[in-house]
Amino acid sequence: MAHPTEELHGAEVTAGEIRAGACLMIAGLMADGTTVIDKAGNILRGYDRVQEKLRQLGADVKIVDDPDVPGVMDSVEN
Repeated sequence: MAHPTEELHGAEVTAGEIRAGACLMIAGLMADGTTVIDKAGNILRGYDRVQEKLRQLGADVKIVDDPDVPGVMDSVEN
């Protein structure tokens, strides 16, 4: 259940699939603070160079591969 709010705060979230991940990415850009998106490969597979395009628009985004989580970026690099 979602409740309306006037503020969004950064959080750690998981992109379970591509469209939900894109929504989390947009919400994270709108939020105050830092948003960390786990399983970001789901977003990167479907949106070509999205991080570069967001940077061109002034967004502060970066992709960080977590070496403790095997396979996170494997599908993006292939």
